Amino acid sequence: MRYFFHIEDRRFFCRDEKGGDFPSLAAAFGHASRVAGELRDEGDHAGGSIVINDMHRSVILRVWI
Repeated sequence: MRYFFHIEDRRFFCRDEKGGDFPSLAAAFGHASRVAGELRDEGDHAGGSIVINDMHRSVILRVWI
């Protein structure tokens, strides 16, 4: 299934137009968690989140950075 990973915080929004194919929601969540950890380690987007949308662009999960 295709999932989209949008990054947002109080002053920034980056829409994922391409998305990525993952075998399950758990796999998509794992990907978002790894990216959130990398952003957190870099000090970027503190207090922000990665919003996971499905192929219908419905919000499925939010992973806090």
